[in-house]
Amino acid sequence: MTTDEPGAIHSGEIWLKSRCSTKEEQLIESISACLQQHNYQKIAVVTYTKSIWQRKDQKIVISLVDDLWDCAANRSQDTPYLFDSNTTVITDNHLNCPSVYRMRSTPLSFYGIYSYVPSNQSWCPDRDYTFAVNRLDYKRMDMLLQLHRTLGLDTGYVNFNCNIGGKHVASEQARRRAFLDQAQTHAGTAAEQDAFVNLAHLVPIKNHTLEHDQVYTLGWLNIIVETYSSDNVISFSEKIFRCLVTPVPWVMYAGRYAIAKLRELGFDVMDDLVDHSYDRLMEAQHKMSYFATSAQKTIATLKTQDWEQIKSRAQVAAFHNQTLLSDLSRIWYENQSAWLQQLSRDIR
Repeated sequence: MTTDEPGAIHSGEIWLKSRCSTKEEQLIESISACLQQHNYQKIAVVTYTKSIWQRKDQKIVISLVDDLWDCAANRSQDTPYLFDSNTTVITDNHLNCPSVYRMRSTPLSFYGIYSYVPSNQSWCPDRDYTFAVNRLDYKRMDMLLQLHRTLGLDTGYVNFNCNIGGKHVASEQARRRAFLDQAQTHAGTAAEQDAFVNLAHLVPIKNHTLEHDQVYTLGWLNIIVETYSSDNVISFSEKIFRCLVTPVPWVMYAGRYAIAKLRELGFDVMDDLVDHSYDRLMEAQHKMSYFATSAQKTIATLKTQDWEQIKSRAQVAAFHNQTLLSDLSRIWYENQSAWLQQLSRDIR
């Protein structure tokens, strides 16, 4: 069975052209230097983009790109109470609810770090959809199951590597075992567990021999599962920006109202071609199955449209989004220093 080699996903075009990872690290270093200058001490490291700092009774949480939930000591708390009133969270995340802690948000221009133009701008669909997932978790597993039930895996370019904890596990048996362990831990009913057991013999799966970047122009619809999704926190990664600048319709499973946030930021989400009605749903409102059905309906509708018109429409959206990200990149380059200076004043 062919799956991606270690590092293949993170050496893709968006990483190399935008240098987004390097820019994230540079901002983290600048924020950390600012905190150190004001006598904050690092007391915990979650990942390289997430850490916790303290000075006397004041805490500062840095959480860039990844969900701020990961930094909470007690994740069973509701979102407004993840941290106390003496905590400031520096993040690019967006909250859909009030909070007792302070939010110190990066400028919206921060998303300019993902600016790039894909080499392939030609949409030539020969399968219904693309679905590419590197890391294993239950939500991604559930999406794979929903697509299996709704669209069938053979109708799409499907890549489900089953990597664990960001590491490539060489043994297919170990990855399959991890898949089953996740199902046993998280599946709510015996029927759901049985469904995953029946699916397990297919994973890890890559039902094509193309490179990661190649498949994004070969499906009628790109299906994205963002790294994190919840009812109250919106967190974006390179996954959505890759699709925004590619001239192909897409749907995204992410935090509630994530599509609305993209609209607010000025991005073209192709509402006229794509059913994004899932965006308003909470997780408990059967959002996963609704999302898969929306994808199915969108694919069917796209196939009935005038090809030249929808191809042109997708190109217009991609060009608009490329231009917007380029503008944000320039603005971020210009105002990053001012933002850091204001941060320094705020945390004195």
